[in-house]
Amino acid sequence: MAELAAALDVAIAAAREAGAMLRADFHLPGGPRGSGSHAEADAEAEAIIKQLLLEAFPWCYRGEELGYVNNFRAKDGHANMLWLVDPNDGTSAYLKGHRGSSVSIAALREGVPVLGVVHAFGYPDDDGDLIAWAEGCPLTRNGRELSVSLAAGGLLI
Repeated sequence: MAELAAALDVAIAAAREAGAMLRADFHLPGGPRGSGSHAEADAEAEAIIKQLLLEAFPWCYRGEELGYVNNFRAKDGHANMLWLVDPNDGTSAYLKGHRGSSVSIAALREGVPVLGVVHAFGYPDDDGDLIAWAEGCPLTRNGRELSVSLAAGGLLI
């Protein structure tokens, strides 16, 4: 559990750093760089995220822009861990000047999510909105713990 808490801290820092870069690109004169559903800043943001995550936790990695890294090391117990990254979820809207796209980072253990960070870096304003959780850690929004109760019947599907 302590390892996931530390990984969550790194993922939050990576999301914030990539988000700051994307926000700066969003505010360029004439708008963000790119067209259609491709923004140059997406790969740049993912490079930031990938470096920070893999330096701290060299698990396997799959990103939307930069692909797959197989850090399979069965001996150290991390063979079952995978970082999953979308550096700018909502690129098309981002390129149209709409706020709300987000940096999305997850960690999966044997295919099951055990960590998640979603950072809407430009919504509702330039302060953004960041939701984060890891197994054994509280769910937070902008650094504040959220209380969640499923006592009233659970989640609706």
